[in-house]
Amino acid sequence: MKAQRREDLSAIFDKHGIHIHWIFDASVLKVDDKDEKKVNLSTTERYFMRSSQYDITPDKWKVGKYLNYIDSDNRKVITYRTLRLEHAPQQYGGDSKCSMLEELLVSPTTGEFVHPGEHQLFKEYQEKERIRNELKKRQDNSFNSYSQFDFVSKRSVDFVYDSLSCQQGSGHKFSDVQDIAVNDSVMLKCKICGEMTDSWWMADFGDNTCKCKKCYGKR
Repeated sequence: MKAQRREDLSAIFDKHGIHIHWIFDASVLKVDDKDEKKVNLSTTERYFMRSSQYDITPDKWKVGKYLNYIDSDNRKVITYRTLRLEHAPQQYGGDSKCSMLEELLVSPTTGEFVHPGEHQLFKEYQEKERIRNELKKRQDNSFNSYSQFDFVSKRSVDFVYDSLSCQQGSGHKFSDVQDIAVNDSVMLKCKICGEMTDSWWMADFGDNTCKCKKCYGKR
């Protein structure tokens, strides 16, 4: 398809608020001879690549775009997900999905084809992302609460340190005093078991780690 025709079609659809899912005939799909995850895309294919929430793989969420191809003789739809440029201008790498027409789902919100298992994988990633953001928020709040100790709190730590340093043979270090003086409601990662916890007996705020009470006595 010539460039002007592509642009005219897109402009008309956009003007009327029509969202199109382009599907190419499987005969135009050019898979690399040495690697089936790589495809050589024409200018038209590259123009009609689109982004999708389903551009994900079991091991990680990748940034990329997708293209659909239909094999009408065999009643199959092939989708290349997470397409990203490998060698300019036309070689792209991605992950292929192939399903029978009757197995495909259609998204009720976007109208795009969804292969079996893709929606479940997307929901799992949403949940992982929610947990990851929640942990990050807790860590940020914990760090801010520690960073914003007022002058009175600092002075009380210094007072404990001075008192202990006056005791002969006490052997205390400032880090020991820090463990005693700091409010232990801060969420930190245990150096021994690796769990995030606010139940700790020793803290290292240099790297936001601790030794939790469950691991007391362990090295």
